Amino acid sequence: MPQRTSYPQGTPNWAELRTTDPRGARSYYGRLFGWDFADTPQDGYTLAVLDGEVVAALTTGTGPAWHVYLAVDDVDTVAEAVPGAGGIVLEAPADAGPAGRAAVVRDPTGAEVGLWQAGRRPGAGLVGEPGTVAWNELLTGDVEAAVRFYQRIVGLAPEAVELDPALGGVRWSMLKAGGVPVAGVVPDPAPEAPARWNVYFGTDDIAASADRATALGGTLLLAPTETPIGPMAGVRDPQGAPFSLWTPRIPG
Repeated sequence: MPQRTSYPQGTPNWAELRTTDPRGARSYYGRLFGWDFADTPQDGYTLAVLDGEVVAALTTGTGPAWHVYLAVDDVDTVAEAVPGAGGIVLEAPADAGPAGRAAVVRDPTGAEVGLWQAGRRPGAGLVGEPGTVAWNELLTGDVEAAVRFYQRIVGLAPEAVELDPALGGVRWSMLKAGGVPVAGVVPDPAPEAPARWNVYFGTDDIAASADRATALGGTLLLAPTETPIGPMAGVRDPQGAPFSLWTPRIPG
């Protein structure tokens, strides 16, 4: 299993569900992904655990929505660079106990993203497996502005990619940390929607997971669809938070 003890700067390393119904969310995701849950000293903040590793978190908040955090070496330094790069600091850097130090910012296209400087917790301890985060993707109406922002504040290097013409030939940008793809920036198919980060959770059976997601009370936003990198599906949980499912199939 791809257990993680560190993340290069700019790599998405944490996914956090902010929801108005934490109890309902625990029931839904626990049954969907097989997660167990562990409360923390922080009131209302619950860790999702799979195979003994922390994989995500649930907390009370408005939205509901999944929120993505990027690993940073020094959160104060990165936060200081945000206004000059066209973003806004929404929550100034603050300690999160011994686990680490965090801030929340908004990029120039309107998407909110967290910054996480690791202390005792580097981020998710397990990724890329069924029931864990497999990919993160920014949906935005201005791909170029978003790419410039993340390149400037955390050093992510972009690479232009074009999908198969049969899938619309959409051009998007792969973001790389140390030469390794870590996230994508994609033109939003719903331009009227606010820019947002989307979380993909891995599954080894996309059809069964999509069926289970809806049987448990979720709504299917995108039926399982083949892509060159594996089938994907879109879901909205019973509380209203969207997320995606993916069975990775990386060429080569």
